[in-house]
Amino acid sequence: MRCHICLEDIKISKFPEYHDRCIKKLFGSIRVSPHLDFDKKDFMTRIAMENSKRMSISGVQQKLSMRLDGDRLVPTDVNGTYILKPTPYEFPEASENEHASMLMGAIAGIETPPLGLVLLKDGEKAYIIRRFDKNENARVHCEDMTQLLGLNRDAGGEYKYLHSYEEVGKAILKHTNGNKGCVMDFIRRLIFNFLINNGDYHLKNISLQLVSPSREPVFDKMTPNYDALDTRIYFPDEYVFALDFLAGNSFTSEYEALGFFSRVDFLELGKRLGINDKAVDALISNFISKKEKMISVLQKSYMSDKISSKYHANLSSRFKALEVVG
Repeated sequence: MRCHICLEDIKISKFPEYHDRCIKKLFGSIRVSPHLDFDKKDFMTRIAMENSKRMSISGVQQKLSMRLDGDRLVPTDVNGTYILKPTPYEFPEASENEHASMLMGAIAGIETPPLGLVLLKDGEKAYIIRRFDKNENARVHCEDMTQLLGLNRDAGGEYKYLHSYEEVGKAILKHTNGNKGCVMDFIRRLIFNFLINNGDYHLKNISLQLVSPSREPVFDKMTPNYDALDTRIYFPDEYVFALDFLAGNSFTSEYEALGFFSRVDFLELGKRLGINDKAVDALISNFISKKEKMISVLQKSYMSDKISSKYHANLSSRFKALEVVG
């Protein structure tokens, strides 16, 4: 049995599907049960309706706010500290997909909240992540790019796809007082989402966090990672990116020649954001050095062979593109 949090083998533990240390890291105590007392049907037909007034449907999964009640995880409309995302019927194994994807991001050096898979009453796995916009005392101030760019919500959700990644990078510079470390982190995450074939890395999935209130309104860093999964498994014909890559819907001459994004495109983005080639190259080289570890996560994941094989093929194709020098 492999742990439903870290995917490593288990020997002896309180819950047979989990390491004690992993349960403690995720929930703060080894006594908290990762077995929920409702099933997927309950969630889809009743619980989400009753407890999701303050939550929304984003991406491919409906979200439910959860909190600890003693040693149990329970749905809540207020003061939630976790977000639960059961797999929707139309997107098989989305929970297992996101779980593996987020673990791969952590391997690549992206800040990642405590997360894992919990078990519904019917035995189905559901993805859970600890909220990073709250601590024991108060909310942590975070704003996503739709807020930072002053965009208004629209009925169809198209506002999330306005602007380009270049414009996002410039907005990060503006709101962090020129912090190039934040821009580097953004480029790292963009490379990661490119590699895992997440075609829905839109403005609401890119956020900044204010750690030191005394520095307001200057943000300190990007928030921990969230909402990362291989969407091409479900939408094989989708475009590579959710946003235009460069401002003005422009492309590099290398892209025009090759017909696909490669290392050169990320170098060009870096230049436009004041990051030199050497620094961006180091980010890319780090991913390439972690390739086998990322593939190992897929092999250990709880995705079926069918879904995992698709993910592996998608990932390998993107690594191949990234390794093209130009």
